[in-house]
Amino acid sequence: MKPVNKIFLLLIGLLFSCEEPYTPDYVPEDSTPLLIIEGYIDMSGNSRFKLSHTVPLNSEESTTPVSTAALTIESEDKQVYSHSGTSASGEYTVPHGALNMNTRYRLRVQVQGKMYLSEWVTPYATSEITGIDNQRGETGMDIYVSTVNRNDNSRYYRWEFEETWKFTARFVSILIFDGSQVRYRNQPEENISVCFKQEKSSDILIGTTDNLSDNILSRQKIQFIPNLSDKLMIRYSILVKQFSISKEAYLFWSILKKNSESVGDIFGSMPSELKGNVSNTANPNEPVIAMIEASLPTQKRIYLNSYDLPSPWAVSIPFYNGCEYMEIPVGEAAALFKNPAYIPTNEVYKIEGSPAPSHYSYATSRCTECSLRGSLNVPDFWTDL
Repeated sequence: MKPVNKIFLLLIGLLFSCEEPYTPDYVPEDSTPLLIIEGYIDMSGNSRFKLSHTVPLNSEESTTPVSTAALTIESEDKQVYSHSGTSASGEYTVPHGALNMNTRYRLRVQVQGKMYLSEWVTPYATSEITGIDNQRGETGMDIYVSTVNRNDNSRYYRWEFEETWKFTARFVSILIFDGSQVRYRNQPEENISVCFKQEKSSDILIGTTDNLSDNILSRQKIQFIPNLSDKLMIRYSILVKQFSISKEAYLFWSILKKNSESVGDIFGSMPSELKGNVSNTANPNEPVIAMIEASLPTQKRIYLNSYDLPSPWAVSIPFYNGCEYMEIPVGEAAALFKNPAYIPTNEVYKIEGSPAPSHYSYATSRCTECSLRGSLNVPDFWTDL
């Protein structure tokens, strides 16, 4: 599912604007909420959608989730798959198995007593991702995707991705104070310093081979990792999902992409340019922000290790500004570490020839507990080589 709420917020200006760019004043019409439907009919099974409403231009929020809804996927061969319920996040899953690729589908959504219906859409099978590669530049690293579609069923593509990376806190703690003594941590159950973080793509990523003789896309840029990012501190993974889409869907996403990238000229495009495929059954003139497609996507995951990069990857995390190591004599440690704000990190040997440490190094919890910025849980798919 594509998180494009900020884009949709910009679109409100598009729907109620004239051609000349200006800084909009708040008017009553701006408070009219528009329904946003994100997601697609997943031919492989279990279709996920996110429903929300737009908010006034002067609001601090981008959208508000639809907390109660009923969704139905219908096929022309009379199959029906439904789900109704509540969701604080506005996210809903219509349960179903693999769907028949040889018939058309549509989505029906009921929200606040209103019925919305998509047009019938033809499923698209997506070509395989032939490669994901990267290139280091002066300001960071670009990530590219390549594909070859030998069936020519579509020359229009869209991508989503999910990044996962492994990182550490500013200081790694290998020691723990268990209430009576300082000892080594049992790994991995007592780990506090090595974490994982995940992010989903937020940009509109589309491409076409319509102007090419062959249906081949080579090194389409989908992501940029800037220098000093902690994404490449240790190990990084990206899962890319690829969709074949219709020309109509490509034009829809192109308009949203253009308006999201031209913040200074949001109001330069005419509302008639935006053509979704969902309408209110009782009021076809009501704007609805949605483009429902039926797709059998393909996906590919790669990993990158920092030590495999051609040159070292420096990292700077503003969250850890001001972090510093401190030291305390072993005999005074218990009294200090009873305060959970201070975490022992390692042993320090200052007495020559002594087999026992004379001091412990320590730091504040902000500088040693990575869960303040990520998760201690290792993702199910994660592998370390």
